Amino acid sequence: MKNFSGYTYLVMLLSVLLLVPVRVFAISSANYSLQGGVVSGGGNVKATSSEGYVLGGIIGLPVHYPKTSIDTEQYDVKPVTLATMGTSPPTVVTLGEGAVTSTEQMTISGMVDLSAPPKSLTINGMAVTWDSSGFYSTVVKLTSGANAIQVDSVDQNDIASGVSRKVTLNSQAPRVQFVSPRSNSEMFTTQVVTLSGTVDSDATLVLKLNGVERAVTSSAGTFSATLSGLASGDNSVVVTATRDGLSGSAVLRLVGLTMDHSGDVTNDRVVDIVDALMALRHVSGIAPLDAAAVTRCDVAPIVNGYSRPDEVCDLMDVLWILRRTVGLN
Repeated sequence: MKNFSGYTYLVMLLSVLLLVPVRVFAISSANYSLQGGVVSGGGNVKATSSEGYVLGGIIGLPVHYPKTSIDTEQYDVKPVTLATMGTSPPTVVTLGEGAVTSTEQMTISGMVDLSAPPKSLTINGMAVTWDSSGFYSTVVKLTSGANAIQVDSVDQNDIASGVSRKVTLNSQAPRVQFVSPRSNSEMFTTQVVTLSGTVDSDATLVLKLNGVERAVTSSAGTFSATLSGLASGDNSVVVTATRDGLSGSAVLRLVGLTMDHSGDVTNDRVVDIVDALMALRHVSGIAPLDAAAVTRCDVAPIVNGYSRPDEVCDLMDVLWILRRTVGLN
């Protein structure tokens, strides 16, 4: 008869314990659903965030309750898995419902919420990926007449949500497009922004910022506008050209950043290499900044494409300022 070592008996015992039915419980919050079980029976689980269980974690990976989160110390808490509930639908930046355009290639972009990232994102049934900030962008080729644009996301619980647009391609509609700045550019909310673009010279123009009409001038096939008062976060600029009863539109997305966390350390309304140098000298301890300058320096980290200041001026902020200086942010 074969001899078994103590280690072998321990492995066998653990294998038997794995076959013991567990008591399963589920605890939910507004954003997360946690499921797990206890090996021993009896008693109710009383795990709440105030008692110490962790809601944070990486989607799909185990999360553990501390022992203090249950009513009896004798219970062992098994790992639980984090799953999202009610993922926010993606934002969509494109022409409005019923818009007409003469441009066959339509860029569709937006953001997904990375605090509860979706399982998948599709535009007209084609899979679309997003970057580390949650930003996505793709080009859809339109056909003559009405075109349905459908943006769908599926959350970690396979619950779908979507946004739809109907856009008409008419080659006879006047052509209009933005040239500068680029869509999805970041601007300080106190900054005056100059827009420019091209348009058919015989068309009349209407420009709206977040649905409110603003002044626009056109001459010799170009147009320009000077805007102020951007909102913090997403801003949509839509310019519509009309000729002979037909209208065509173009859309531009701008991200408004609060001036207090602009990276403008010197407070001269320009982010340049001097700001990066002063921030670096502060981080190195050579020339500490005052409280107001630290606030202006504090831009990073960037989450979902937006500044989420952490109340310090550190190397992450220096890097962001340097990147903006050379046009990478």
